[in-house]
Amino acid sequence: MMRIERITDLPKNFDEFVVEIAGGLAGLYGPAAAEAYAENGPAGVAASLAHPQVTGYAAIGEEGAEALLIGVIRNDLAHISFIHVLSRCTGRGHESQLTEWAVNRFRDAGLSGIVAEAVPLCSLTLDDTYARLGFLRVDRMIMIAPLTAGALAVDSLRTSHPLAEKDWEEAAGVVLDAYRDHPGQLLHSEVRNMEAAMAFIASATSGGFGRTRPGFIRCIRRGGRMAGVLFGCEAAPQVGFILQVAVAPEFQGRGFGRTLLCEVAQCFREASYERLALGVTEDNPARRLYERLGFKKLRPVTAYAWWR
Repeated sequence: MMRIERITDLPKNFDEFVVEIAGGLAGLYGPAAAEAYAENGPAGVAASLAHPQVTGYAAIGEEGAEALLIGVIRNDLAHISFIHVLSRCTGRGHESQLTEWAVNRFRDAGLSGIVAEAVPLCSLTLDDTYARLGFLRVDRMIMIAPLTAGALAVDSLRTSHPLAEKDWEEAAGVVLDAYRDHPGQLLHSEVRNMEAAMAFIASATSGGFGRTRPGFIRCIRRGGRMAGVLFGCEAAPQVGFILQVAVAPEFQGRGFGRTLLCEVAQCFREASYERLALGVTEDNPARRLYERLGFKKLRPVTAYAWWR
């Protein structure tokens, strides 16, 4: 008999999850990612579950946890960022039951929105569940490019600069302006208002989304104004990740997004990273820029969004 419980610590059989998640990460980012997760994953997940903004649920069976779901609440929004069903429990509908349970808890809490974008590292069937719960489906993908070939391999660090803390508010304004009429705003909680944008910047610069360095978060200024900003972090050992690229509307179409990507690529390369990844909606026009820079589709990712 399966039951769902709120958890604030690792289940006793979390080692089963570690083996499977590490295997999934090896297929996504390579063996170094698997080794790093096997070594550091349990401590990282335990710290997350103990955080007051994090909500974890487990499907518990006779032999321990059979599936896990983790959500993060920020700025009146819930982000379902992780869900995993053990391979021995596939086909029992655990992902659907966990998702419905979590969504109902978040709605009961009065949150204004829920975004689910978990990179699948196991077999998941959730389209019907999210549709039944009134979510919008958004088809996305992870793209990845080598840092040793093409435009990303050229040393060109001369236009952008590391983002200083005194410029956070201006950078937040650029993010808000860039996404004001952007079709991807449904999935980006940081573009809702100034408070959310500032919270995103604070989290990104402190390593809340992944290990980072000052050079991985950059901006471009023109005529005394900030024209564009980029936020990067580590996705896995030797793999960088672009969290956000935003160019102010009046500066769009002038190559600033391309410049930010190429120049942050140099920073990642100088830090001994080998590849650079990012997430993008399938029909986002920016995808063409990424493809020209050498990014290729690594894996499809289905995201879901609901707003009250």
